[in-house]
Amino acid sequence: MNERIKNVMECMENQRMELDDTLPFSCTHCGGCCVHQEELLLNPLDLFRMAVYLGITVEQWLDRYGECYIGEDSRMPILRIRPQGETRRCPLLKNNKCSVHKVKPSVCGLYPLGRSVRYAMDKQGKPDLEKSEVIYFHGGCFCGSRNGHQTVREWLEEFHLLESESFFLQWSYVIMETSQFLQRLEKVVTNKDIMMMVWNMVFGILYARYDTGKEFQPQFEQNVKQLKEHIADIERLGVQAYGRRI
Repeated sequence: MNERIKNVMECMENQRMELDDTLPFSCTHCGGCCVHQEELLLNPLDLFRMAVYLGITVEQWLDRYGECYIGEDSRMPILRIRPQGETRRCPLLKNNKCSVHKVKPSVCGLYPLGRSVRYAMDKQGKPDLEKSEVIYFHGGCFCGSRNGHQTVREWLEEFHLLESESFFLQWSYVIMETSQFLQRLEKVVTNKDIMMMVWNMVFGILYARYDTGKEFQPQFEQNVKQLKEHIADIERLGVQAYGRRI
């Protein structure tokens, strides 16, 4: 674990909040959290729900509002809302209001909270998702009021974020495993075109392959299964090419 990640984790633990703690924040609908934002990061459930709400396909949403980059540390394809103009405003902000408020992305619904996963390990040293837990922490405020008196639980329930904890655990584990694979792969593959093909494959499977006319969760689980199969194939090719597992 590099020093920066270690420091971030320590900061999150120091700012941790329990579900029944009081959150001293209330939204004043100023739109301040929707401008000067570069990191409105999305997971595929966020993307799917917004596409359904807007009556468009996932691909159309990506074309209109999305932007992908490769994470500096994770080496994962990361999806964010594409900021606009000098103020770096969210393109979904209309007349100073969120046009997808009812299904706003989890990073927006959480604000000013953040969340992470504390993994419980099984006897084989692998994460046990059933025993792992989502932890919440205060990420700091730069807008709104400090006069709120709702609990963390009440704040999360407004946008059904407690209901999506099981998906968040799954998603975090998929990100962790895929990130580890991509970091190993990049160390042995010097051809950037090949890496770009792999990054595009990962992004397409995890984010883009969803039919908004069907339920999300079965599609997500099928996509993860396909991704694991592709990674296994690449691992086998690596053994053939380099005589060792990537």
